Amino acid sequence: MMKIPLIAFTLFALTSSCFSAERKTAFSVALPEAGRHPQPSRITAEAWRAARQEIRSASLEEKIDYLLDRAEIEDIITTYAYSVDTRNFPLHGELFKESFLDGAGRKVDNQNRLERLGKFFQRFTSTQHLGFPLAIQIEKDTAYATASLNARHYDETGDPLDNYLLFGQYEFWFERTSEGWKVSKFAQVNRTRIHTSEAKSPPEDSP
Repeated sequence: MMKIPLIAFTLFALTSSCFSAERKTAFSVALPEAGRHPQPSRITAEAWRAARQEIRSASLEEKIDYLLDRAEIEDIITTYAYSVDTRNFPLHGELFKESFLDGAGRKVDNQNRLERLGKFFQRFTSTQHLGFPLAIQIEKDTAYATASLNARHYDETGDPLDNYLLFGQYEFWFERTSEGWKVSKFAQVNRTRIHTSEAKSPPEDSP
């Protein structure tokens, strides 16, 4: 099977997928190292153009393998947001390896992180996380993705500290395992925080 270098953008989407740890995506690319906030774009125009050209020359089998891998990675990204907003932390934990790295390269225990997340989100009445893939790179059994970060945190008590909007990007590094793709490294970059607590409306008879 030919090996094709590829930096992949959101060109395709699938609604379901089935994966095997033994199957290897043919496309190959040098994955970037994790960065810290702020993080400029990792994608060059030349690499983007080359990726579009190379994927068209791949075999049908290679294209199918690539699309299946993309579908699972995209599913992880969207499930990340869904599991947080529904407070389904067991589901959230399934997305990560038992031990993974944060953006600074520090080791994180997945179970301990889930316990911290559970306590952290108790302060909010509701949240809304919107995340979608911006760029995906796959190299055999490893992958990298950038996704949008748009998260609204709401506290019905009106505490300004608990009413805020975050926007920026997520960075995900993945490894293929016997259970499919898992997050092996995770970071938030280019992040901005805006407090959005609203003032109480004045009485109707106010001037």
